[in-house]
Amino acid sequence: MRVSVQNTGGLKRRITVAVPAGELEREVGERLRKIRRNARLPGFRPGKAPPKIIEAKFGRQALLDAAGELIESSYRKALGEHGLSPAGRPHIEQTKMERGSDLEYVARFEVLPKITHTDLSGCKVKKFKSEVREADIDRAIENLRKQRLSWNAVQREARDGDRVIVDFSGTVDGAPFDGGAGEKYPALLGAGALLPDFERGLRGLRGGESREITVTFSADYPNEKVRGKRAVFAVTAAAVEESSLPAVDDEFVRALGIKKDDGGDGDLQTLRDSVRGSLQRELENRTRSLLRSEVMRQLLARNNIEAPAQLVDAEMQRMIETRMRDAARHGIAFESSQLDDKTRAALTEEARQRVALGLTVHEVIKAHGLGVTRRQVSDHLRQMAAGRENRDDLVRWTMAEPQRMAAVESMLLEEKVVDALLATAKVKEKTVPFSEVMNAAAN
Repeated sequence: MRVSVQNTGGLKRRITVAVPAGELEREVGERLRKIRRNARLPGFRPGKAPPKIIEAKFGRQALLDAAGELIESSYRKALGEHGLSPAGRPHIEQTKMERGSDLEYVARFEVLPKITHTDLSGCKVKKFKSEVREADIDRAIENLRKQRLSWNAVQREARDGDRVIVDFSGTVDGAPFDGGAGEKYPALLGAGALLPDFERGLRGLRGGESREITVTFSADYPNEKVRGKRAVFAVTAAAVEESSLPAVDDEFVRALGIKKDDGGDGDLQTLRDSVRGSLQRELENRTRSLLRSEVMRQLLARNNIEAPAQLVDAEMQRMIETRMRDAARHGIAFESSQLDDKTRAALTEEARQRVALGLTVHEVIKAHGLGVTRRQVSDHLRQMAAGRENRDDLVRWTMAEPQRMAAVESMLLEEKVVDALLATAKVKEKTVPFSEVMNAAAN
């Protein structure tokens, strides 16, 4: 077998293979002999048809089958002999396939990039350090109050912070338009969710009052039929409402479903203890997430590899299919053709980074001999389900399905990768307030 390899740029390779005519003829002959033993042809007993008739009837198919198998086996052999690791299936072009001659073909493919760094030696990794303070608990409880605020009608003019219940009907050039009318719409003033002209027109209204509000739609307004046009809305305020926050008392705590522990210091203290525990878990998860992102960013930057286009295209397609499924769940029709150039370019870059990171992490796993046992998965699930009455059922349910098991294994393996890389890096802790950790952007 003759093999020549050519680098056609970047990760692209082109190999030319010639399989000796003798090997091709042996494979064709073997297939024809098998066909003859089982062939049932008119005028001949099974297996007794003359070889020439078998050749004439089945020779071409036998050649095609033999060539296909030889191409597959010789391609694998050529890769092994030249130490090539393809990133996907090759494009095969047969250049010569006939009896009595060498079988010749060309295979074009991409190879996997070389990963040279499987650690973070010499790299400085920032790790946030923080703690939950009383002020953080106060803010969290205040947010809980805001989630349970109530609205009460008031007999005064509407101002920022109020909710105006309105009926409205809009026209452009004297004609109604789609989305231009509504009833009992709760318009919250000062939240920035309304069109500026419309919100200004609602200020000062009282319950039962009506007025006309003129609105000019922006040049980039989503509804292209009214984009850049002026509309007139007839508005009636059914009511003006102001909000009131619940008092933080025992009744409030019970409404949250928090029960006082036996021997505790009361419902309010139980609330603070519960909030503290919740914030602490959020802090730990967020700190770990930021650290994981920092480790992966540095690993990717240190290797800076080229991602095989075939793998990037496949990842891009998976991302688009995910978007389509998400849109379908919300009753929205979405096709890849709807992506504009800017969005497509951003998705392509994200796909490229995902592929590059995935290939690099795979090499880290091999280099450090990392793996996840079934026992580790079980222990993790039991820890996650601690305190639940159906903990054992949840563990069994997860481990009974290979796809669910694979998801947990992947998560645990990623954590082992992070720990292995951190062990080789210089970790520098930075003490920051709780809010800064929670608002920090992942790299």
